[in-house]
Formats: sequence, C-alpha cells, structure tokens
Amino acid sequence: MGQINDGMVAHISDLLAPWALVAARRMFNSWGLYRGALMFGLLSGEQLYLKYGLALSDIASGRELEFFTYEKIVPPKTRSGQATTKKVKLSYVSAPPDILEDSDTLIRWADAAWQDAIAGQRLKAAGTPHTPNGRPLRRRKA
Repeated sequence: MGQINDGMVAHISDLLAPWALVAARRMFNSWGLYRGALMFGLLSGEQLYLKYGLALSDIASGRELEFFTYEKIVPPKTRSGQATTKKVKLSYVSAPPDILEDSDTLIRWADAAWQDAIAGQRLKAAGTPHTPNGRPLRRRKA
C-alpha cells in the first residue's frame, strides 16, 4: 500500500462532483470514499478500488480487476505459539487507470459501485452477508 496521496483524493472528488457529494474519510493507511453513509470506494496509495458486485461486474466485463487484499495478524492459539498472518480479500476491486481520466466514465463506474454497496446493505439487513467470491459467510457458533 503506498503513501496516501491527498491530491488523488481531490482529483477523484472533483471528477465525481457532478454525480454526488463524495466524502473522503481516512481509514488506517487509506481513504474511504462515501456517498451519504455508504462506502463505495477505497483509495490506497495511487490505486482506486470500487465496491464489487453485479452492477460493477456488468460494466467491467472483460477487464482484469484485482481484489483489495491486506494481511491480518492472527494471534497464536497457545501461549508458546507464534502469531501468523493471513491474507484478507475485501469486495473492492482495482479500478483501471483510464477511468480516472474522464468524469463521465468514472461516474458510471462509481454509480455501479454505489449500487453494489446498496445491494450489500440489503443483503446484510436480510441476514445474508456475502464474501467477495459471492459465497455466504459461515457464522461461528458461540
């Protein structure tokens, strides 16, 4: 993850201004991009990631998109054990660099990501959380 670029946040916000008021909130080493209360994008370093679902997959068909991943520290199971790391994949995909050159194109992609964020909220409210690969999450027994 590169260093956060405030100029990139301003550039994306300017391109999306005709579509909606976009709020950028710092999150760890990244920025979350919000329309209203819903996060639809993530900016990490120079890379924009957008919420991925059916709407965005329709627009992005034929393009290779990488899921946003990060490493999570997993505590040891015993006192004498070693902590390990595991890769976590979020349902945000890398946006192609060319969509950052044109407001109309970025707006189409951002709107699709926002629609996918709404769909994700509906699934969550219905008790059907989902993973980036589309499978339902398994709930741990208490």
